[in-house]
Amino acid sequence: MDSYRVRRIFKEKIIGDKNLFFTKELKKYGVYPLVSRFLITTSNAFKNFYCSDAKIKLDLKLILDSLHLPRFIWLVELINVNKSINNQVVGLLILDPNTPTFPDTLLFQYINGNCQVNTESSNGYNEEKSVSIKTLPRYTQNLNLF
Repeated sequence: MDSYRVRRIFKEKIIGDKNLFFTKELKKYGVYPLVSRFLITTSNAFKNFYCSDAKIKLDLKLILDSLHLPRFIWLVELINVNKSINNQVVGLLILDPNTPTFPDTLLFQYINGNCQVNTESSNGYNEEKSVSIKTLPRYTQNLNLF
């Protein structure tokens, strides 16, 4: 999946769907204006980055470590321009670059201390979970060179 398709899915399918967990939480949180950052990385690098960060609490580390992810993943980070402290991320999405249909593309949703995992195909979202951290550090291990 190329970056154009990822941005289109984000704008049309995620932000445009009023019933999606992420969109509901975003509306409750009232994060405007937002900067969205799109990057591709490996799932191992992603897990290592967040699971080795001392600021990330154990409850979120266990969720992230248990995710079944493809080798490469797209990350979408949302940063609140007005409340940005030390490049903290208020929203994070993980997208599968190999899945052709939208509900199956969205693997993980996090915003303001709440997250939801898509574990099955055909829109199989788990119940949302609250975690003990409201913001995440900005991801810095994206692929720089191919």
